[in-house]
Amino acid sequence: MDYHKILNILVTKTDELKDIDEKLTHILTKVSELLPENIKLDLAAEKQKSLDDSPRREYLSTILCILRTLNTEVLSKSKTYMSVREYRGVKAAIEMSISLGILPCLLPGIGVGLTKLSRNAPKLPPESLTSSQKYERLDLTTRTLTSCYEEISLRPAILAHLGPVVGALCQLAFAPLVKPSEDNSSLMTKEQYSKFSADQGEFKVLLKNLIDNCPTSLMMKELMVLSGLEKAPNWLKKTTRLFLIDLIQLPNGVMSLINATCEDFDLGLHWQKLDTISRLVVNSSTDPKYFDSICKQFLRILASKNIKHAAVIANALISTLHEVHPEICAEKIIKVLTSTLSVTKEDLKDRTDLEVVKTESQVEECIENLVKCFVPQSKCKYLPVELIKNISLPLFYLHVEIHTSPLLLKSKVRQLLVQLLKDETFTENLFKLFLHSGEPSLFYRLGSNGGVEIVSKKNKELKLEEKAEKIGDSLLDLVRPDEELSTILLNYLLNWLTNQTNQASNRNDYLRNEEDLIDDICKQLIAEKLLISLASVQGVQRGLVKAPLPLLNFVKALFTDSSNYELIYASLMLVKVILDERPEDWSPFEELVSFLQKKKDQFSGSGLEELIGELSKLVRLKGKAPRFQDLNVNKKENFDKALQDLADPLLPVRAHGLMTLTKLIETSDPQAMDRKDLVLCLFRKNLEDEDSFVYLTAINGLCAMAMKFPRDVVEILAQEFIDMAGRDIAAENRAKLGEILVKTTKGLGDMAPAYKNILINGFLCGVRDKDSMVRASSLSCLGELCRVLGFKLGHAVTEVLYCVGKIIETDREQECRRAGVLVINLLIRGLGKDVLTDLGSDLLPVYRALKFLRDNDNDQVLRLHAQLALEELDDIVREFLYAKPLLQKNIYLIS
Repeated sequence: MDYHKILNILVTKTDELKDIDEKLTHILTKVSELLPENIKLDLAAEKQKSLDDSPRREYLSTILCILRTLNTEVLSKSKTYMSVREYRGVKAAIEMSISLGILPCLLPGIGVGLTKLSRNAPKLPPESLTSSQKYERLDLTTRTLTSCYEEISLRPAILAHLGPVVGALCQLAFAPLVKPSEDNSSLMTKEQYSKFSADQGEFKVLLKNLIDNCPTSLMMKELMVLSGLEKAPNWLKKTTRLFLIDLIQLPNGVMSLINATCEDFDLGLHWQKLDTISRLVVNSSTDPKYFDSICKQFLRILASKNIKHAAVIANALISTLHEVHPEICAEKIIKVLTSTLSVTKEDLKDRTDLEVVKTESQVEECIENLVKCFVPQSKCKYLPVELIKNISLPLFYLHVEIHTSPLLLKSKVRQLLVQLLKDETFTENLFKLFLHSGEPSLFYRLGSNGGVEIVSKKNKELKLEEKAEKIGDSLLDLVRPDEELSTILLNYLLNWLTNQTNQASNRNDYLRNEEDLIDDICKQLIAEKLLISLASVQGVQRGLVKAPLPLLNFVKALFTDSSNYELIYASLMLVKVILDERPEDWSPFEELVSFLQKKKDQFSGSGLEELIGELSKLVRLKGKAPRFQDLNVNKKENFDKALQDLADPLLPVRAHGLMTLTKLIETSDPQAMDRKDLVLCLFRKNLEDEDSFVYLTAINGLCAMAMKFPRDVVEILAQEFIDMAGRDIAAENRAKLGEILVKTTKGLGDMAPAYKNILINGFLCGVRDKDSMVRASSLSCLGELCRVLGFKLGHAVTEVLYCVGKIIETDREQECRRAGVLVINLLIRGLGKDVLTDLGSDLLPVYRALKFLRDNDNDQVLRLHAQLALEELDDIVREFLYAKPLLQKNIYLIS
């Protein structure tokens, strides 16, 4: 029996008749001839029991009977799916069943709203039905459709009308029943009440099964629609709310709710909608189990790499939880997020030496999640950074350990610490904690997989000077890019050192033990190193010009201990920088000079006495030069003074001498230009200095000379860049020299191609460096060099292409692969059509490597760069192959 054919006849429109009941009677007459006897007998028996003998009821019974038979006797036994025509017939039959058997039978607060929302269901003229007739139709239709839902091929058609089915099940399972009365005055008898109560139990089971087997986001959407109907009864709102709470507590319940509410939404435009959902989730229940469930989901969403906009979604949810229930957020979210860095000494006491407490993946996940929650990257909500101030010290010591390494993690740790320091309520407290906290509670070690792990004991004991240098360099790395933070730190150091100096003069050190003395020395070393380093930052100098008093008080305090000659000299040099800027108020400086004049006899015959004299002169003249000053003599004095400073044993004095020589070269000072060989020799000599500040000052001097004497200096800079790999020089300094080389090449202009071989060789050596930062920097410099040279690389292009191709194939660091793809992109774009002739067969392996990266690499940015390079190459090949012929005619003159 072809049941699909019968269904198609049942749902086929007949335009001959206008009345709906006549149409249905006509259709039933046609179908009756095709129905088998057993179905006819079933329909006849059902009609006899029914309280409704209308054509619509008979038509509905016929469709539902065919659907049940089709389900049990055909589809459940078939190994193939329905055809498109058969599916359309089934879908139309289900739509008609809902229009006749569900929508007219729902209570007013449910049916009216769903009728407006059910766009696909046919709109039929209303009919007059009694409550019993409505219940009968609703019961029959709902049972049939829920049984058909178990057949997978029928599910899509039923899911398209899930709202009416769920509404019908809610009404049948939870609508309040009128209780029968003893005096029989009620419309409800005890037998009817018992039957309806039993039916409600069955429909509750059917509804629970449907909810369990339905896509969660779709079911949530329909439940919210039912709850939000304009005149929805209270029992329906309460029922749907309870079901929604249960669904939200499922493992992916929160994301299902977001997907149901914001389908393919743009968070940049609809983040307010996300905020509304967050409040709905957070305020739906007060049950502790509910919060256990949703908090675990929040953390899973935060750590997920597969959910689109996962960080923004998690931030909105967690921030709302913090606003509404801060105690729950602190206990179930913040405590979990910071657990990796909250290990105490009590937790470590039973551990063996160098036992791994937290693995590399745990530390990395912890830092990444904290960055997502506390470092603002969009307009959406973020948690207040004060929530993680308790782990600020472990974070700082992690930064101390890795800030000079090539680890990607260091930038994220730095972001967190800077965010903490920018909170004005505890900036100075954090500086105090970082500088004077003593021994850390956690110990870090570089792991075997390129990450950081937490261990139970120190890896090795550092000397006092090494420890002070590491802490100072780390804190300097944090504040240097931010002028405001740098100034706050400098003022803190000045005030602290002033207090320490004043206290030391009144303190009896004989009463203190060795540990206290060592601790004080360590703190003093860190503070002094930081102070000297910060003094060279221009932003700090601008801040001191506006508020110089902390520095002036510090200088006065220093003279109580005249043994710290180097620090006194550096401080006075900083005062001289301020005076060169001509401050508005000269009175504090006049007072300082008066004080210094009384003390200068302590340093007679030294450079310090001369410096005090210079300060006195500047203050006396208010920063103005004498009217009849011989400028040539002054320049000569500057040159001779710079040479004298370079011979001084004090580091700040030597650095000042190098800076003076650099300025003289930049201003084309005649004496410096005449003695360029001597100046060049001095700069090269200071490249060997172990102090990074002196080294970088010498590099800047060579860069200034390269602009004036490129032939003599470019080769020196390039050779220094190559030789760096064999010396213990920080990766940041090596990368900076590469940038200086490119900057110098730009300044050379048309002369740049003359030095291309040594520059390309230098950067190719950097590409093979063991440090990923140097490799990435060298590749970026190489790409920029190619652009500056106008891609006139000659035969070197093959070597460049081969080296870069190997980088993008084999390098493990994504920054290096990104930089490599960028170089390839620049080469292809710069060479244009010549790329096919200049590179030839060498282009094929690069093309394959780019294609592999585009299709397989996990880094989305890298895949985009590879795609852009391939598109550039594709355009060039297409233009080469399909170039339009030039419609021109050559005319030759015959002589």
